[in-house]
Amino acid sequence: NRHEHNKRQNSRSRSPNKIYPELVLGGFYDGLVTRVEQYGAFIRLTEFMERREGLLHVSQIRSTGRIISAKDIFQPGNKVRVSVIRIEGHRISLTMQETE
Repeated sequence: NRHEHNKRQNSRSRSPNKIYPELVLGGFYDGLVTRVEQYGAFIRLTEFMERREGLLHVSQIRSTGRIISAKDIFQPGNKVRVSVIRIEGHRISLTMQETE
């Protein structure tokens, strides 16, 4: 039944993240760059006692202009403000585009 299928989908998308229940999609967090690769920077979210680290992909650094390498922008120890855009399993995806 199509109605039941839609109901199941909606309840699934609203269910809280079980691995990182304290993280909110769209929430803004202070972070510290821990590692930088060409494709992005790994950011430790500093507001939490337990280690929470996500990837800020190079395409999510700026909304305008193209960045070839995150190494041109960041180095370990940089402080940043990021927003959570996706949580899949243990992977946290971050953006800076809404924080500019």
